[in-house]
Amino acid sequence: MTRPSVPILATILLAVLWQDAARGQAFPYSELPFVVLSQLGTVDDLVVLPTGEFLISRPLQQDVVMIADPSNPVPVPLPTGPVTVLAMTLGPDGALYLGDAVTGTVLRHDLTAQTTTTAATGFGIPIDLEFGPQDELYVCDLLTADFFGGPSTVHVLTLVNGVAVTDTILLPNGTGALDVVHDGQGILYIASLAATQVGAFDLAQGTLGALGGGIFLCSDLALDSNGQLLVTTLFESRVWSLDPVSGVQTELTRGLAGQDGLEDMALAANGDLFVSHKSGEVFRIDLTSSLRQVGDARPGETFQLQLDIPSAPNWIYSLGASLTSLTGIPIPGQSTLFPLDPDLLFQLSTTQPRPAPLIGFDGITSAAGGASAWVAVDANPALVGAVVWFAGVAFASPTAPTGSWTVTNPVRVVVRP
Repeated sequence: MTRPSVPILATILLAVLWQDAARGQAFPYSELPFVVLSQLGTVDDLVVLPTGEFLISRPLQQDVVMIADPSNPVPVPLPTGPVTVLAMTLGPDGALYLGDAVTGTVLRHDLTAQTTTTAATGFGIPIDLEFGPQDELYVCDLLTADFFGGPSTVHVLTLVNGVAVTDTILLPNGTGALDVVHDGQGILYIASLAATQVGAFDLAQGTLGALGGGIFLCSDLALDSNGQLLVTTLFESRVWSLDPVSGVQTELTRGLAGQDGLEDMALAANGDLFVSHKSGEVFRIDLTSSLRQVGDARPGETFQLQLDIPSAPNWIYSLGASLTSLTGIPIPGQSTLFPLDPDLLFQLSTTQPRPAPLIGFDGITSAAGGASAWVAVDANPALVGAVVWFAGVAFASPTAPTGSWTVTNPVRVVVRP
């Protein structure tokens, strides 16, 4: 078959429409999100305890509920009394710290004794709480009800026996609802509903840098065990991953629940990422994907696909692309589906020799089971907004039984401006 030209591929890509396939997948790949809790009412903040229980704040119901078993999700309100909680975190003492938006108070709830006491007072709207490596408590305080442009500050509190003994304003001139996370090495990352980047505040030097771009309406920050900065946004319900060292920004998923409204996230002890949505749903996102996008897809530029399958050293691998990932392609002898649809783009992308824009889509993995491929995006601004799915397979040899194959998760790539 004649190798298709770049303009032909560009024409195909122009036909791509947004497909929110995350909730309709027939195959359980780790990158995709799954609803673990639903019908909770309007939810905001989220904490996952080391023992696996979920703590969820519901501002409209003025309560915080515990769900012990997601398979039997019975919300049990904590005996805190009426509280309008937009911020909560688990303290180093094992207690739950809550920010009451009505009273401007930070509360401490003992999860063993089931008692609630006052930790600090005098705030406007405590919008985020975060403990640092020295057990200091950072409080993001919104001074008015203007979440998108109102004045805000960041306080740092010293606590003794769960009560603040010092209160220092660390950042006096913030804008909009803020969220922070400490990297444990002297950097406090700061995000705002009013900004499009994440700030990196050097606590020793007092200097402020910036990471990422195009991050609209950031609603929460977290750091995973690999030091990657995770960012959720209200806008389009995106989850971003930012590498603080390289600056690489990767979209993990978007469009959860089919609408805007991601509120908060929590990392479980096993590394799973849970995110809460205003619709009353909580999603699980397993971050252990075997195929990832590295760098943005932009017209006239090249982005990378990184393969990482430690169980497949020196194996043959092959990647493909499709416009959708809804039904998948059956693999003989396996119950797992190859997570691309057999459309025209899939046929073109798997043609030998490979189309010119697809570089390194066939090869041998390294001794560590890794490989890299590249995609050259056509320099056509009309491609902005197009979505393409990529996935791959690795196998020990051309004659290996299908049981020796490893199929990657699908990766959804959006062409950016």
